[in-house]
Amino acid sequence: MILSRRSPAATSPEAAVAIHSVDFRCFISTRHVDDSWETVILDGDPDIDEKCSPCLRLFHPNDCNARDAVVLNDLVAQALDKFGEGGLSLSECGERVAQNLIRRGVVTRAFWPSLTAPATPPVPLT
Repeated sequence: MILSRRSPAATSPEAAVAIHSVDFRCFISTRHVDDSWETVILDGDPDIDEKCSPCLRLFHPNDCNARDAVVLNDLVAQALDKFGEGGLSLSECGERVAQNLIRRGVVTRAFWPSLTAPATPPVPLT
């Protein structure tokens, strides 16, 4: 379930959402970094968990603005929440969300810290 939303402030253009499902807790943060927007999904909720680790990083297109970034943060949160309610693990949820967003051109690439290379757009299943 989506537990809390943090809207971007004028001084800190960041959107964040905490999700607690039966199988995982995660924190989704979208922020402006080095002249571009990115969304990071942490395994754990920093308001509750002592240790949180990044499990997925999504890179937004160059023409993304603050409003688009907040919408994307909400899309990622809703999708993770939906898949989490279906009993999937955070890594399974993240992979499905990333593949879907890359395929649709909503994000340009994704990076899983446990992997050495960014994800490439998946081949559609027939």
